[in-house]
Amino acid sequence: GVFTEKPRADFIRSTKLSCAQTQRANPLTPKIGLSEAKITAYCDCYATGMAGAVTVEELRYVLTNGKHPASLVDRATQLGNSCGQQVLLK
Repeated sequence: GVFTEKPRADFIRSTKLSCAQTQRANPLTPKIGLSEAKITAYCDCYATGMAGAVTVEELRYVLTNGKHPASLVDRATQLGNSCGQQVLLK
């Protein structure tokens, strides 16, 4: 992976926070019955996956441009779908 232990933990923590905020703000969340526990499980899966998937170049791009490169957006979408299936189908 890209990260040493401390930055990895920080990345996972901040990704989980923004993921949870996004899920709670989504008007579909209550409609599809996403509980806090499922939001947490989904965001844990997503944040851990992203920490393992992101490259140094992609992180640099985010810091420089303030947005995600297409490669990372694609991976994030795939990861989100995969985590969503794992969590929702339990």
